[in-house]
Amino acid sequence: MSKMILDYDPVTGISHWTDTDEETGITSYGTDQEVAPILDINKQDYNADHGKWGEWARVGSIPLSLYWQWSQEGILGDQKELRKRLNDIDFRLLRTRPGNI
Repeated sequence: MSKMILDYDPVTGISHWTDTDEETGITSYGTDQEVAPILDINKQDYNADHGKWGEWARVGSIPLSLYWQWSQEGILGDQKELRKRLNDIDFRLLRTRPGNI
């Protein structure tokens, strides 16, 4: 098995690939995203001086691959669950400013 990249978008860091298992003949398709640059920018923004909270304050930046996953799980349509996730320590690298939402 070896992944064959079908396309790559340097702006989003997203690549689409295909992989065929030679023993079974099963072909898999997938998407990967380079998230390190997004998380690095989030970290810089998080550590910047933001002043007071206000309406429309940017609190996070979610990589597209995770956005799609959360959309399929119904999390984006549930403000309470989305707030819970963004306040969760496991997702702290998505945050661009301290505090609770």
